[in-house]
Amino acid sequence: MVDGHADGPAASGTATGRRPALNAPDASRRSHPRSARRRAFDRSPSTFAGVAPRPSSTATVDEVAAWRLPRSRARQIIDAYDQGGRTPAEVRAALLADYVYGLPAARGALAHAAAGGNAHLLVIGAAEGVPAVHGSEMYALVGQEQPGRSAEQAERDTRIRDIVLDFATGEHNRLWPAVVDRPTSGSVGNMPFEATAHYQAALGLFEGIDRP
Repeated sequence: MVDGHADGPAASGTATGRRPALNAPDASRRSHPRSARRRAFDRSPSTFAGVAPRPSSTATVDEVAAWRLPRSRARQIIDAYDQGGRTPAEVRAALLADYVYGLPAARGALAHAAAGGNAHLLVIGAAEGVPAVHGSEMYALVGQEQPGRSAEQAERDTRIRDIVLDFATGEHNRLWPAVVDRPTSGSVGNMPFEATAHYQAALGLFEGIDRP
């Protein structure tokens, strides 16, 4: 099983030949207090028609171009995240969330499936009182309860535990479809995007770019 967290883009492409822009999630979705960096992670890229991206931060362009990319490609990637009124710090956070976590998870699952393995992608979203961060699942995995957790967090942790047990004991019929030739994904918690579309968009946006 390959897991991820509700960080960074998910987008639907268009038949324009251009990279999809990223926009903020549906305002009707629940959100919880968190830092600006976490808020950036909760936004999902999708087509943002009619809105021109703001100029990208020069520092972030330099950082992405250092991945041995032309500056034009670096700016194209950054502009895809530079939507919905994000600050430069939020743009960088959302981009790196996909590059560091989402991209290797999706590529790894697809490679494992292509080699004949069984892979299930999972995105973990926020719950009441807690954001979705790296390690959010640890209480559930080790059978512990976070002190003062909310009822919603307890429900999320129980669901994560059950998913891992079903996978480990071969009860795959209780899970969502495994990855085959697209990054089909399940999700737990309050999601600001549709998980499979999220992974598919990240793969398209970073196509041809190695992730060390």
